[in-house]
Amino acid sequence: MSDYFTHGRIAVSALPRALPRDSYAWHQALWRLFPNATPQPPSRPFLCRWQENGEHLDLFLLSSVAPSPPDWGPGLRWTCRELPPDFPAARSYRFALSANPSKKLRCDRSGKLTKNGRRVVLETAEELQSWLRRKLEASGCRLVNAVIADGSWRCGRRDGQAISHGAVEFQGLLEVVDAPLFHHDWRQGFGSAKAFGFGLMLLFPHNTTGE
Repeated sequence: MSDYFTHGRIAVSALPRALPRDSYAWHQALWRLFPNATPQPPSRPFLCRWQENGEHLDLFLLSSVAPSPPDWGPGLRWTCRELPPDFPAARSYRFALSANPSKKLRCDRSGKLTKNGRRVVLETAEELQSWLRRKLEASGCRLVNAVIADGSWRCGRRDGQAISHGAVEFQGLLEVVDAPLFHHDWRQGFGSAKAFGFGLMLLFPHNTTGE
């Protein structure tokens, strides 16, 4: 199965009014780029990431089908390319990951045990570093180093109800130990809330020779 990596650069002033501040509006807008897909988690065809940089916004998509370019005004830059079947193939990568690190508790806010429990965000630097290390080791990698570049909340409204997710930006260096396993897990994304712009890891091959 092919993978497609898409980079879109959009003027913030040209974005629909609901964007870029509402994460659920993003969720809906990005699904419209895949008109033939069924919006259910088992068949979700893409991972996404967006970041605002001054007067423009960068959108990244990793998908199993090529997305349709959006009609988001003049000046839209849209590049979609098919990835080599063995990507990621390098041993070492610099990475950037916007994630929603969290853990599941068995009790509700009152302390009462519940069937499904509840999910809470991780907050301390130690918890976040440990979460990232566990995720990468389980995905066939060794974490060489990582910094927490940013931490914030991503908010939106769904059916009139406010929703929010803790957003943490990790940047660092990893080494691939098990390439097939890492390829599989990289395509699936890391952590929770993938429908809201989390889990897509950007990779940049790292030259270990220093040349």
